[in-house]
Amino acid sequence: MCRARLGYLLDLAPKDLEKVIYFAAYMITAVDEDARHRDLSSLEAKIDVERKQLESRRDTDIEHAHDEARGGPGRARGRGRQGRRQRARSRRPPSASASSCRDRAQREIDRLDEVWSRFKNLKVQDLEGDELLYREMTYRFGKYFQGRMGAAAIQKRLQYFDLAGRVRVAARDDRDRQGPAEDRVPSSG
Repeated sequence: MCRARLGYLLDLAPKDLEKVIYFAAYMITAVDEDARHRDLSSLEAKIDVERKQLESRRDTDIEHAHDEARGGPGRARGRGRQGRRQRARSRRPPSASASSCRDRAQREIDRLDEVWSRFKNLKVQDLEGDELLYREMTYRFGKYFQGRMGAAAIQKRLQYFDLAGRVRVAARDDRDRQGPAEDRVPSSG
């Protein structure tokens, strides 16, 4: 079967189908909607706890950065490689060190939010081209969905494919494109 027909059958753009076939994107092949819906509130609570932990760690790191810059308890006076690193870090202006802590923590929080948002809205046949995002989703929520790449993804998708339903949709689309029966021109012959 050519890619265009397979794409039409699966309701996928040819470009998206190529991404899956040529291992550039994962296709979600199954989502356990019932389990996800049942566990959604507890999962959201866990994500909220993790977000608060990241925010708390961010605040602690920023506080340490300010202490080091002021020569407080975190200031390194030791010798050797460790002491040199800490002294070099403490020579940075406090705003730069605090800013880098804040930026790093914000990236982690944003990534957590992105993974959570993507998982909550995940549907069969969605594509995910960000491999790190996909891996993190799998690590955190892998028991609720499956995804694959390449021909295995297409094969798995076709395994549970409702061909009769797709034929009904295609027939309805054809009727809609042709318009009402009284507007059609009868064919001669």
